[in-house]
Amino acid sequence: MANNNRKFLKKFNIIDFMIGIIIIAIVLFGLNQLGIIGPRDVVVDNVSKIEIVFFQEEVNSFTADNVKIGDPSTEPLLNTSFGEVTSIKTGPSISYGRNKYGEQTTSSKDGYSHIYITLTSNGKVSDNGIIINGNTYYIGQVINLRVGTSIFYGRIDAANQL
Repeated sequence: MANNNRKFLKKFNIIDFMIGIIIIAIVLFGLNQLGIIGPRDVVVDNVSKIEIVFFQEEVNSFTADNVKIGDPSTEPLLNTSFGEVTSIKTGPSISYGRNKYGEQTTSSKDGYSHIYITLTSNGKVSDNGIIINGNTYYIGQVINLRVGTSIFYGRIDAANQL
């Protein structure tokens, strides 16, 4: 009697294992067909020089002063190179708030600046966004940007094909 139970468990486990493998294969096939997993088939024609303007309203002044012309820049999430810094503009920080009447106002903080960083990279500006190394970014998109030894959290303000 005990031997019959062991044989049944062995058969049951093998059958369950095979069904599990088949289900996993079907799920992976479906995800691949939907484009969720698998290699990207992104083909970008006419890749050329583009200019990207990055903007952050409020950053420590010492971080803004650390950026130099020619510094390399990358977006760390997708590890995309945004090229090199070609221009830097800083000014008083821009903080948003409400006054005593409930109206939206702006002010600045001591020790903070706003910064515009202009970058030159290889890519394409299209109707669907900026394509760099097969990754698409959009005007107004908020990203982290590493520039030299600093990191910023701001948005893509503009992009132009050069």
